[in-house]
Amino acid sequence: MTTPAQVRSPRSAWAAALANLTGLGLGYAYLRRPLRVVAAAVGTLVLLVIAFVTDASNAPWLWRAVAAGWLGAQAVDGARIARSGPRPPRGAALLPTWGAGAAVAVLVAGYLGYGAAERATFAAAVAAQARGDCATATPAFDAVTGRYRLTLADDVPSAAARRAECAAYTAASMAQDTGAVAAAEDALRAFRNDHPGSVLTPYVDERLATMALRRVDTAVTTLAGQTGAARAASVRTAIEELLPIRRDFADAPSAARVPQALQTVWAAAERPFAQAQFCEVLPTLDYAVTLPAAETGAIVATARRHRPQAQLGCGLAEFRAGRFPQAADHMQDLLADYPNNAGAAQARSVLIAANVAQATTDPIPVPAPLGTPGDRTVTFYNVTSTPLRLQITGATAADVTVPGCPSCPRSLPKLDTCPSPGGKPTQAVRLAGGLYHVLLRPTGSRGMNVRTLTAVDGAGFCVYAVPAGPSI
Repeated sequence: MTTPAQVRSPRSAWAAALANLTGLGLGYAYLRRPLRVVAAAVGTLVLLVIAFVTDASNAPWLWRAVAAGWLGAQAVDGARIARSGPRPPRGAALLPTWGAGAAVAVLVAGYLGYGAAERATFAAAVAAQARGDCATATPAFDAVTGRYRLTLADDVPSAAARRAECAAYTAASMAQDTGAVAAAEDALRAFRNDHPGSVLTPYVDERLATMALRRVDTAVTTLAGQTGAARAASVRTAIEELLPIRRDFADAPSAARVPQALQTVWAAAERPFAQAQFCEVLPTLDYAVTLPAAETGAIVATARRHRPQAQLGCGLAEFRAGRFPQAADHMQDLLADYPNNAGAAQARSVLIAANVAQATTDPIPVPAPLGTPGDRTVTFYNVTSTPLRLQITGATAADVTVPGCPSCPRSLPKLDTCPSPGGKPTQAVRLAGGLYHVLLRPTGSRGMNVRTLTAVDGAGFCVYAVPAGPSI
């Protein structure tokens, strides 16, 4: 209810409206409406508290509209009340109007300064984060999301996101620095997935690269005590640690160490080759030739050059140790992978010798490479209709097939005296002098037998199939 004194006191509508735009109820104080002063001040305070608690920066335009509506309503209400009473003389309204305008200007300037302080704090935090200095960046981000939250700037949600990045990075870094390497690596990899494009990514990548390089250094030190498959597994682990650094962490400073680290790994991995320990290094070479040439060109090229020699050397070592099936496997691999290699002729002769050796208990020497010319001719002739494959090994080696004799019986009992060679299919073989073992295999049969002969120039030997197997 308006008192007579209030009605008689002329007030400026402009002054009341401007003063109420402060949100502090100054217009109502000018109008001498104490209850409205309290209501306005309390209402503004409540709005500020709600805006802070609910983080108004998540919906800035909504809260800007709420603030504009709240202040506008007070300005309109103040102007309405002022107009309901007598109007002051023209000159008498200037002072309160200018005073109200000054109050609004002070509040606007304060809010602008509040916003400028937020922007400066955010910029400093971003710069510190870009340097990887989360210890400095984190409290600054906290200030942006805390006391500067009511600026309603876009920086506020951005600061919250960046604060989360720093928290994740700091936790991972602390885990690494305290020796919890596995947990640190998991956390850093999770960071890369959860925060793509973060300014901290280069620092994350550097930490991941550093941990991988340390594991590689450890793997290299273990190679000296490893052989065969275990050695190849360690080499695989080391190289598979290094290649992703260059692919995934290319911008990390440690990525520049990868080429040299690869060479260090490979030098240690292939050391048995230089020591002629071919069986020890062969599994490593088997793995290395499968590597992508674009990323490991020098390693792949070296592995491809050395692998056939290692296959041959390992096969020879297995043969000399009496492990004939393993020797045969290595020779077959060499011939399948590198049929035109310079060692292929030797591999073929050793493969023949290994097959013969598996069928006899006699000692079998390593023959000369297949195709090595002999100084004497030995002729084999078949006195049965069954074609016979002869694998011959001694000082030299040969692998020939003698066709069957169409007019001869399919098989013969063990003979004391060979039939005449006249009209029989023959196969002449050039051999060096010495003792030879001959493995006979009828075509289409698993039967086999080994006989010995001495290479004499011009000698002839009959071969034949017997009911229980071949003979000579």
